Amino acid sequence: MIERKFSQKVIAETIGKCKSVVSREIRRNRDQRSNKYNSDLAQRKYQKRMKGKPKKQQFMDCVKKLTDNLLNQDYSPEQITGRLKMHGKP
Repeated sequence: MIERKFSQKVIAETIGKCKSVVSREIRRNRDQRSNKYNSDLAQRKYQKRMKGKPKKQQFMDCVKKLTDNLLNQDYSPEQITGRLKMHGKP
């Protein structure tokens, strides 16, 4: 749509997003040399950003049980964190 010279407002309405989202996408992912938006380049940049992003850690049942047990023993959150680190838990 960009190549066909549609405005950012029209693109935003078509895909159901805010105009600012479209503007940010174009600005973030355009080619620095030619200053043009390319969807293939945008996808590669996105994948590169996601590669460096830390993965969400799961709160496992064993960690939850240990945390609950320590809370019941009146441990502070800082003490619980220290205990979990001692036990090698995330």
